[in-house]
Amino acid sequence: MRKISLFVDQLLERNLDQEKRDNFIELIGKASTRMYHLTDDLYNWASIARMETDFISEDLNEIVREVIDDLEGSIQKTGAKIKID
Repeated sequence: MRKISLFVDQLLERNLDQEKRDNFIELIGKASTRMYHLTDDLYNWASIARMETDFISEDLNEIVREVIDDLEGSIQKTGAKIKID
């Protein structure tokens, strides 16, 4: 939600050209899709006791990249440096 809020705030700036506006709209769409998937995953996790699930292997590097992408606004705002070994 923070990421979407950040993009909306920037989108509301009056001095943005159309290309920047279109970019922020695209980023809002991607963030909302990601939020939908996270919410759906949380629902599935909460209901796991009621259903049989085959667990699958995941690439933790990809998960870390997604988390960093989700926190992009906060990372830029605070000047945080991310180091991954």
